[in-house]
Amino acid sequence: MLYPSVRQQSSASTAFVVVTIIVVKLLLLHLMGRPFSCDCGVVTLWQGGLDPGQNSQQFADHYSLLHAGFGMILIQWLAWMRPHWRFPDLLVVVVASSAIWEIMENTPLIIERFGMLGSDLHYSGDSLLNSLGDTIFVLAGAVLAMKLSRLTTLVLVTTIEITVYLLIGDSILFGMFRFFAGSTMGHA
Repeated sequence: MLYPSVRQQSSASTAFVVVTIIVVKLLLLHLMGRPFSCDCGVVTLWQGGLDPGQNSQQFADHYSLLHAGFGMILIQWLAWMRPHWRFPDLLVVVVASSAIWEIMENTPLIIERFGMLGSDLHYSGDSLLNSLGDTIFVLAGAVLAMKLSRLTTLVLVTTIEITVYLLIGDSILFGMFRFFAGSTMGHA
């Protein structure tokens, strides 16, 4: 553990809170009309192809790696900003942030926005299975990052961003650039 001031106490109540946040997120997404998985009738752990019918529909895809990178950066930033917080408390904030993003990402406004500004990958929102996978990858990235130095985390996240961009033409930074550049162009 490279953050000795972040206390490592584990807690059953923290696990309960994390699971509750994930369940509430999935229930809200279900109420928003998100499907369990793709309409294709097949459920897989990894969707590596660029199939418009399965993008963001299976448990994991290229974007899952970006979610892991997000978890890595977020927990490193939180541990730096709040070194007195316990590790389980940091994880609760990480999973809550993931849940908030997953709900926002699946609103009609954001789905339409990503569709207009897309990277040539059809996006129709996440399935419940994919959203669950995304949050698990955020948590896995957060746990991994707490064992790494800030520099190692930054290098790893940068490598993930570049690799995913080269594979599918999209990444978190590129997507944010498209989103905000498109927002300003739309108001011109």
